[in-house]
Amino acid sequence: MLSSEKKPPEEKDTNYLFYSLAMDTLYPDSVKETVDTLNYFTVAYTFDQQKLSEIDEDIYLSTDSSAGVVYHHLSDYLTSKYGQADNHNDAIIWTMKRINGKTGRISLSDESEEYDYGKLSLVYYLED
Repeated sequence: MLSSEKKPPEEKDTNYLFYSLAMDTLYPDSVKETVDTLNYFTVAYTFDQQKLSEIDEDIYLSTDSSAGVVYHHLSDYLTSKYGQADNHNDAIIWTMKRINGKTGRISLSDESEEYDYGKLSLVYYLED
């Protein structure tokens, strides 16, 4: 995992890697840019027995309306790729194919109401 990333992690443990990245990461060197404290995202990789088990991505935007636009774009994209999602409490969850006997899922939630800015949570995980 470390070899595929363009910058060193901000936090690193045997079962965990954490990165903060600028919103514009279209170009290879842009991951080294200073992170705008209003519009950025974080990615955390969690491992179980040296195998990737979960990816948590938090997207921070300056306004909740910006978060709403990104939320709808992500929702439309994930629905076109994985089919209709299920609603669970405050999140919508898509089911992906089975991977090594486990079901892959993607959860998307808009947490902006809990903050004074836009915040989305996107989680990729495996279930037995």
